[in-house]
Amino acid sequence: MTLSQQDLLAFERQLKQMLAEDIDLSARSCVRRGLVKNPSDITRIPARRDILEKYRNFQRERRSKNDDRRKVKQLKKELEGARKEIKELGEQQQMLIASHRAMIAIIGEYGGMAAWRSFFGEYEKALTFLETASGLRHASDPAKRKSATKVQRLSAEHD
Repeated sequence: MTLSQQDLLAFERQLKQMLAEDIDLSARSCVRRGLVKNPSDITRIPARRDILEKYRNFQRERRSKNDDRRKVKQLKKELEGARKEIKELGEQQQMLIASHRAMIAIIGEYGGMAAWRSFFGEYEKALTFLETASGLRHASDPAKRKSATKVQRLSAEHD
């Protein structure tokens, strides 16, 4: 069976429409759309089969690009969420540091270094952490202090 150029162009127009609507392109989907009566009307005629294969390749490429775009959007969304979480954790850390500084000052004011040491069971570990994380530099060595705060002065008095 030979087909006219007009028949092939009409078939191609219908496939373009199906591609635009993102309908799976197959011989059976062409039957469902009423383009042909049987799937073999496409598979047995080389010109139709070639046209269908060309549009199936277009559809694969388009879907692949769309999947890549979705993945990029998803990764951007996850990155944005991670950045927001990092910012929130940083703010939380700053708040905890400020509250601990205030707590240390109050404990030092009311109970001195002995109360502070009893409050922090592992004195050296806590002091090391505070020196590195909160900016209380050289709190354990009075000779290295440049500007002692009230807590640091109390610490020096009780050492």
